[in-house]
Amino acid sequence: MKILPNIDSFRKKLILFKQTKLGLLLITISRLSLAFKTERYYSQFGEDYKIQKYTPENFGFYVDIGSGDPVRGSNTFKLYKKGWRGTLIDPLSKNIYLSKLLRHKDKSIRGFIGKESSRILFYELEPYEYSTAIESRALELLASKKANLVRKVFINTIKFSDLKLNFDAGIPSLLNIDCEGFDFEVLSAINLNQNRFRVIIIEDTTSDLTLSNIHEYLICNAYQLVDREGISSIYVSKDYMKSEKSVVTK
Repeated sequence: MKILPNIDSFRKKLILFKQTKLGLLLITISRLSLAFKTERYYSQFGEDYKIQKYTPENFGFYVDIGSGDPVRGSNTFKLYKKGWRGTLIDPLSKNIYLSKLLRHKDKSIRGFIGKESSRILFYELEPYEYSTAIESRALELLASKKANLVRKVFINTIKFSDLKLNFDAGIPSLLNIDCEGFDFEVLSAINLNQNRFRVIIIEDTTSDLTLSNIHEYLICNAYQLVDREGISSIYVSKDYMKSEKSVVTK
């Protein structure tokens, strides 16, 4: 589907330009410049700064679902620079293209995580951060003119087990989920008993966490909320929290 015709001419040209090879080249150069700033943190709300004490090692792995831009606003790029490696999953071809260029030691997959392998309708919006698989959310954003429609496409969903991760509970690990309203569906598609991540960062727009199905699900799976920044909640495995306390008290 073409970009909606009712947006102003300048914004339409800007959106189209970002889809061109020259536009992607300029974005790539901008991200390279940002990546070389060694002391910088990259997350939107400081999540990568907040998780330092739970991820002090210079090695580990992550799974970043809805990974977005591989540098700007990324919750995992700081870990990548430390030596961590992982899998980046995102529905936008532009983000996967940039990820393969700027984070070539990671595995980049275009798609979505679901309970079954299937295809879902996805709304690619500009700004891209608003892109979503939830139709009502997309229509609301378009009606309020907070976003513009770039295209509607069908995206493949992948079962988490099909990633075939060699999960070792002894290796530091992090799960990041940022799927614009689809977060609980993605989280609940992951077996957290078999995939025991040390840290989980997840977007949760529920203002009262006592009403959040995400919060309830993680508490029931023995995770502890340790911080909340913006609309991101940070959870740590209670097993890890107990082991850290035992080390401190010895």
